[in-house]
Amino acid sequence: MKFAVKAGCFALVLFADASHVCVLPGIESGPLLFVALALGFALRADALAGGAWGFAGGCSLGLLYADSSFGARALGGLLAGSVPVAMKHLLFWRRWTGQAILGTIAGLLFEGTLLVVSWLKGELAGPLGSLLPGVALSAALTGLVCPWLHRLEGRLERSH
Repeated sequence: MKFAVKAGCFALVLFADASHVCVLPGIESGPLLFVALALGFALRADALAGGAWGFAGGCSLGLLYADSSFGARALGGLLAGSVPVAMKHLLFWRRWTGQAILGTIAGLLFEGTLLVVSWLKGELAGPLGSLLPGVALSAALTGLVCPWLHRLEGRLERSH
């Protein structure tokens, strides 16, 4: 039952990410809800679980967007779900500030992976520096959302 509830929440969050529901008006970026939720699931488990949820989310977003960045999204999800959880012993992750920092790191890893892969493939027309503010904003918004989704995931886990 727990897995079905987690998978249902994860599917809702993926569709919210794909439809750009949480994108701020006038700004192209928004929080990466699936990264924040995968990180929330992984903080209660381990880096392997975070990597699995992140990889699945990246693959799902790649299928929903149906573009050439399928592999980059999968790699970004894997890194964003596993690397911050491996670093959780450096922070007090049970507090909202630690969760926000880990969420920001996860957002930077996901967006940075997409950016670097696009640059390596030659798909960027301008310099990388012009895109860094958007990456930083998306990572900061992901960090702000992460404690809320972690709290929601804890309530769902206790109730089911």
